[in-house]
Amino acid sequence: MKRKFGDWNFSHNFASHNAGRILILWKFDKVTLSVLQSFAQLIHCSIFCKVTGKQFQVSYIYSLHSVMAIRSLWINLSNISAFLNCPWLLIGDFNSILSPKDRFNGVDISAYEMQDFVDCYSELGLGNLNSHRSMYTRTNGRVWSKLDRALCNQLWLNSFENSSCEVVGFESISDHAPLV
Repeated sequence: MKRKFGDWNFSHNFASHNAGRILILWKFDKVTLSVLQSFAQLIHCSIFCKVTGKQFQVSYIYSLHSVMAIRSLWINLSNISAFLNCPWLLIGDFNSILSPKDRFNGVDISAYEMQDFVDCYSELGLGNLNSHRSMYTRTNGRVWSKLDRALCNQLWLNSFENSSCEVVGFESISDHAPLV
């Protein structure tokens, strides 16, 4: 890490998942980042921006693939939300869709497959951060889906009213479009 990223700090969740699904990089001179909780599907952090002087929390998400496996993510997010009273951003690959329109082509999605995400989204009072460019964030070349998202609570929108998320496109080696 030091050879590739020099003065960047990093954290990961290898202790929570044998494949370590999430890697976070940040510059110490720009932000102070404290990992509050780390699980197989998320790393939850408190961040202080040294440039703006603002404090907020971010949950970096990379969920598992099955409805049953993802349920622990929804439980963890609900537990985090219960003690949260600050701006909160949730960003990453949720591996779930909120609506049938979030998928183009492919097999129809059942209500069962969406219900847990829809319930969590609603119960936590989350909203989508305004996004630009492509609606879909993952493709296998035939099926297009919106699996990657930037979600936030109302306190985030109040504090960062002009924030938005750009879906960068599929120029990388991944089948997912990066979110910026």
